[in-house]
Amino acid sequence: MGILRLVTWNINGAGTRGKRLKIFNQLKKLQADVVLLQETHKPVTGLNELKTPEFPNVFAACYNSRQQGVAILIHKNVNFTVLDTVIDPEGRFLILKLSILNKKLCIVSIYGPSVDEPSFFHGFFSALSEHLDCALILGGDLNLGLNEEMDRLNTTGTQRNLAFAMHGAPVTPTVTQEFFLLFVSFFSLPPLLTVSSPLWFSCFLSPSFFHSFPLSYPTVMSVPFATENKINS
Repeated sequence: MGILRLVTWNINGAGTRGKRLKIFNQLKKLQADVVLLQETHKPVTGLNELKTPEFPNVFAACYNSRQQGVAILIHKNVNFTVLDTVIDPEGRFLILKLSILNKKLCIVSIYGPSVDEPSFFHGFFSALSEHLDCALILGGDLNLGLNEEMDRLNTTGTQRNLAFAMHGAPVTPTVTQEFFLLFVSFFSLPPLLTVSSPLWFSCFLSPSFFHSFPLSYPTVMSVPFATENKINS
């Protein structure tokens, strides 16, 4: 049934016209079908600024013009029907259930808190658990490292404690990390760093090569839409 090409990207704001043009020029180069954005920094009144002729379908969870905000953009050539939406009032996650080619698909864009806040993930997973009856694509910036070696840019500054180093002794996991991994295990979601389908990609990982790169880069994944597997980004 073809390939669905997805991009997830923490854009750290889209307040100026010049930055939006750069973002959409990059999405055009990437030939994106579905785009998961984080840190849009858009109030509800500014959502039309995320619409373009190529991406007329914009779904968003908004907060204000300086913080948070996530969105899902769908290309004009993708035929879909919206089945359900869950919008976080604080603009941290958006759950969008669609029907594409008579197949149900749950797409999630998420921007996690930058502090240890297990209550956020408890609310998020509670909402998500009601939509796990179909293929799942989860993309975004969790602000949550699950692998010391792969997910941490450096060991200085104010970054929170990260767990489960691939080499050497692991550090003590935070409550949020433990809760996150408990959910993944409870619902039998694919594990982090699995290289065969189904896949789960950390926010710092390229879908082709497991190496770190700055969050300002988009992560791209092509999904064979005929699959019945849960595929996460």
